[in-house]
Amino acid sequence: MLQDEVADRVAQMQHSHGTWPCAAGCDQCCRRLGALPLVTQTEFDPLWAAIEALPDAEAVIAAIGSATPDAHGHWTCPLLDPVSGRCRVYDVRPIACRTYGFYGGRDGDYWCEQVTAHVGERRNTLIAGNQVAVDRHRDTVFGPSVDLALRVRDARATSVEEDPCTTRSPPT
Repeated sequence: MLQDEVADRVAQMQHSHGTWPCAAGCDQCCRRLGALPLVTQTEFDPLWAAIEALPDAEAVIAAIGSATPDAHGHWTCPLLDPVSGRCRVYDVRPIACRTYGFYGGRDGDYWCEQVTAHVGERRNTLIAGNQVAVDRHRDTVFGPSVDLALRVRDARATSVEEDPCTTRSPPT
């Protein structure tokens, strides 16, 4: 399973380069996203169940739907608990979130300044995962990736259509 491959790569990097900055409570990447996470339907199904199970699910769903970038073009993940700095759905987070901080791409490393500082001169000894390959593999195995807000909007529309208790006006 792809999630297991990612977990193995992350563990290797953590083992070979000491305590890694990406740990519980560090939310720098979650507060400086380039866009909302892209998720496949396979990733979204357990994510959606976890979101719906949150005590304040409606507020989180609303935050996803109304998310916008800040003045610098950075997005804050609407799944981030702003008080604790932890992901509210960590166990089912998307692959994009699992790889950030540990993978690189053709256009550079996919991590923050804290990881760059941690790795420092040892960058040439670090074998980061290949983000482009993971993204390609994810989309081949799980299907196309779509913006989180779009997935949520579609899930909401589907749940309204399927709810037999929903009252609809008769056609005129």
